[in-house]
Amino acid sequence: WSELKEAFLKEEEYLSSHFCDIDANLPFTAEDPCYTIASKLLTLKKEALDDTFQLINHVDLHYAIRMLDQASLISVFGVSNNGLIVQEFKHNMRRIGKLVEVVNLQGELLYNAHTMPASACALIVSYSGETPIYRKVLAVLKENGIPSIALTNIGDSTVSKQADIVLRLSSREKLYSKIGTFCTDASIEYLLDVLFAGVFALHYDEYLREKIERSSQIEQGRFSTTEPLKESRFFDDFD
Repeated sequence: WSELKEAFLKEEEYLSSHFCDIDANLPFTAEDPCYTIASKLLTLKKEALDDTFQLINHVDLHYAIRMLDQASLISVFGVSNNGLIVQEFKHNMRRIGKLVEVVNLQGELLYNAHTMPASACALIVSYSGETPIYRKVLAVLKENGIPSIALTNIGDSTVSKQADIVLRLSSREKLYSKIGTFCTDASIEYLLDVLFAGVFALHYDEYLREKIERSSQIEQGRFSTTEPLKESRFFDDFD
């Protein structure tokens, strides 16, 4: 009873904070002019980021970053819209030499879990935490000794129970009674950026040097006449 009471009070505290002036499901109305819609979406995104930051457990984040850094392969599981959002994470990680694959076809999720090497790790993105196939995927990962990280809602879902590490998403949107996934998308993107930045920071000088050297060679013909975009020679002597 004590544990239930503590969990209930924490959830009540969470639900009563942030999003006091905007509805995550219906953030604008048909009568709102375009500029008002733009302003309301800006507010919504800011609230989602603040919300997600408050949900971060520093210990879990630390271990998640270490897990990603040590993995020979990172398999990111995300179906539907989530399969699109994680592409930027894959792109960023590949730029620092981390091997990342995105598995977003439901028919391939279980097959991929069975074929992952023991040195890999899994990153599962599921807002509901109840996508049926993930129960089987996580069971296979556990059986094969492959560690898993889940990005999911604040509830005690199937995914959160089975994953080794759980990072919580802003949990304000209903499953389908909403205009769009503005809030959830912002939360997922933010956490993935934090994970990438955390891995980058572990090898900061090495990754920064390599990234700039490669980019300067590959993008030699790229330029801009806009002053803030112009490259300087500052990193020529970077060591």
